[in-house]
Amino acid sequence: MLKAPLVLKIPSDLRFLVIYSLIASSFFSDIAPVAMASFIPVFIILGIVLLGRSSVRADRLLLPIAINFGYWIVSGIGTGAIDVPDLLSFKFITGEGRIFLYYLPLVTLLLVPMPAAAIHHLRAAYIFFISFGLVVFAFKFAASGGHALFRGFTSSHHVLGALYGVTGLYFFVESLESRKLKSFALTLASLLIVLGSGSRMSLLAFVVAVVWILLMRRQAKVIVLGGIALTLVFVVGASTLPHFQRRVVNLINTNTVHIMIKQFTHTYETFEPEAGDILDRKIIGREHNILTRVALWASATKNFMNSPIVGLGFGRTNDWVSELSGVKGLVWVATDGTRRFNASQAHNSYFQIAQETGLVGLILMGWLWFEIFMRLRRIGKDTRVSQFGNLRYSTEAARGMVIFAAGCSLTGHALAAPAIGVPIMMTVGVLVSLARTELRKVSLIGAAPSNQRSLTPKAFGDPQHA
Repeated sequence: MLKAPLVLKIPSDLRFLVIYSLIASSFFSDIAPVAMASFIPVFIILGIVLLGRSSVRADRLLLPIAINFGYWIVSGIGTGAIDVPDLLSFKFITGEGRIFLYYLPLVTLLLVPMPAAAIHHLRAAYIFFISFGLVVFAFKFAASGGHALFRGFTSSHHVLGALYGVTGLYFFVESLESRKLKSFALTLASLLIVLGSGSRMSLLAFVVAVVWILLMRRQAKVIVLGGIALTLVFVVGASTLPHFQRRVVNLINTNTVHIMIKQFTHTYETFEPEAGDILDRKIIGREHNILTRVALWASATKNFMNSPIVGLGFGRTNDWVSELSGVKGLVWVATDGTRRFNASQAHNSYFQIAQETGLVGLILMGWLWFEIFMRLRRIGKDTRVSQFGNLRYSTEAARGMVIFAAGCSLTGHALAAPAIGVPIMMTVGVLVSLARTELRKVSLIGAAPSNQRSLTPKAFGDPQHA
């Protein structure tokens, strides 16, 4: 007599824990043991799915993720930047391989159905970390008087700025939808922490995402009022946070733009990556932070122009290259050199992807993010979503997060840094998985599921949650 195969059920509490733990992985990214432990729920779920034969309905979004993963691995191994054993090494995973961790939460959540209550845990997790972040910020501000960049327990002020840019966007959309003071207050609290971080990357991306949201809603008046409010924020920030004056306000002048152009031209004309360090960091001005980035962009551009189709090879940016082979100007890949696994990069996702993986890599990455954006858009426009309250505007906020990530990628590798991208990928994964589960129920029974109330903000904490 044959025994039935073992089927392990994934507890709802474990799925909810993933939401809190992945946000914690960003908030505590400077504390390595905590950040690593935060991924344990993800690996447990993956283990149950792969080993326990849990019932799984793979999502179509897994296809572009799998193809990107495959291309990076083939590119890295093919150019000698990595070997197969390196894929599981700690050095690789914390270096170039961290891009795989970036998309791992999305992969995991696309494999399992999320209960209706997940959207409430998502919102509650945002509120918890906003509250916690404000407390930490208050202590840090009191200690430094606003002179130091605030990064809390994160690995950098950009990580903190990105995390609270994400929470700010969520509650900004909620405030537009609900017109409630609490949602607006949570938006302002998030923005305060972004300002405290002094992250120009996050502030710029936040503004771009907000403008996009308002344009999509055709709220021109709000854009004008928002511009006035943003001006006031700049004035207040410049007067109360000295580092904000130094890092943000002082950059808005023609001299900065002129020296940036001069730096880019100088680096592009003098950089020769045929042998040695693949990136040039020599600067010719005093604004070290900005001009170092410009020098990296220029050398990355030169690398891309030398090998525009497939780039130098995944993971080759940080190596000490001793040999390049192929046809220069077409396919000119790094084929030999000293491997150096670390997280150094061109401080711009588009330049970084272009120089390492070429046009092929750019197209594949663009396809992945386009599919993410369009899936969220389709969910938001589905007529059945109107039965589920905040699921619709949550997907709108998530699309704003995609725009935010694209903006952050202009001055950082925000499409590959887990501390920045994990909260976004987790949010997308929760919403896509939840929508797939709940909308399928509607299709099957022709009406809203019995727990539809659990998808409205007022029902948070309702004992009827699944």
